[in-house]
Amino acid sequence: MWVTQSYEYPFPDTTGVGRDQISILEDTDGDGNADNITVFADSLNIPIGIQVVPNGVIAYSIPNIWHLIDHDGDDRVDERKILYSGFRHEDTHGMVNNFVRSWDGWIHADHGFSNTSTVAGSDGDTIVMFSGNTFRFRMDGSHLEFTTTGRVNPYGYAYDELAYTYSTDCHTSPIYQLIRGADYPHFGKKPTGIGFGPAVMDHNYGSTALAGLDYYLADQFPQAYQRNFYYGDVVLSRVSRSNFKMHGTTPIINQEEDFIQSEDPWFRPVDVKLGPDGALYVADFYNRIIGHYEVSLDHPGRDRQRGRIWRIVY
Repeated sequence: MWVTQSYEYPFPDTTGVGRDQISILEDTDGDGNADNITVFADSLNIPIGIQVVPNGVIAYSIPNIWHLIDHDGDDRVDERKILYSGFRHEDTHGMVNNFVRSWDGWIHADHGFSNTSTVAGSDGDTIVMFSGNTFRFRMDGSHLEFTTTGRVNPYGYAYDELAYTYSTDCHTSPIYQLIRGADYPHFGKKPTGIGFGPAVMDHNYGSTALAGLDYYLADQFPQAYQRNFYYGDVVLSRVSRSNFKMHGTTPIINQEEDFIQSEDPWFRPVDVKLGPDGALYVADFYNRIIGHYEVSLDHPGRDRQRGRIWRIVY
C-alpha cells in the first residue's frame, strides 16, 4: 500500500525542503496490519495525488506533477523528474489530486477549487484550469488536456464494470458520472451549448466536505453492499454509501444508510479504496481540525502526529 503523508498542511513549505513524504506499507505476516514501513520519497510538499507506475510513482507535490523514479528496485526514489509545472496553490484545500490510470492508458486527475493553473506538456499545448476541472495527462510529460469542466472541488475517482467514470465533488454533489467533454454546474454558473452533463442523483446530503470515492466490485461483502459507491465526509465523520439502478444507459444513484458513523469527531475519512482482498480501506486524516472554515489556518489545535488507515471486512 502506497500512502501520502503531510505534516505541512495547510501551509505549503517555503524552504524548499518539505517535511512530507510518500511511504510504502507492507503486511509481511498476513495478519492484516502493516508491520513494515518504507519511506519511498521525502522532502515533499503536501502530496495529495499519487499513481504507482512500473518504475516508481507519478505524484503531485507543490507545485509540480513529478515522476519519482526508482531505478534499482529498492523502493526508494533515485531520480525526481518534473512532468508538468504551473499548478497554483493559493488554496491548499483545492489542489491537484486523485491520480488514476484509466482504461485509456492516460492518468486522470482532479483540479480543485479556487486555484487557477496554466499548464502545458512538452509539446507546448497549454490549458488554463480554474476551479473544478478534471483533466488527463500522458505519463511521459508530453501532453495534457481537459476531460470535463465545471463543478467546484472534485476529490475522488471511481470506475464501474462498464468503464463508466464517477467522481465526488466536495461542495455540489456526492457523485457525478463524468462524460468526456461535458460541462457541469458551478456556483452561479449558467449552462452553455447543449447544457450541463446530466445529474445522476439529487443532492440532499447535508454536507460540503466530501472526499474519496470507490465502487465495490468484489464479492466479500453481502450482495446489498456490492456494486455500491462509498465516500468519506470529513466534517460529519462518516463514510456514506449509495447504490444505483440503470435507467436506459444512465445510472440513477440512491443514497443509502451511512456505512460508517463515528462518535469520534476527529475521524476524518479523506479517501476510500477497495483492496485486492475485498476489504475497504479508509484513509483517516484523524485531526481535531480538518478544513479552513471552522477556525483560522494557523490554529494551534491542528494535530500533526496522528493518522490512521482502517481496513473494513465483512
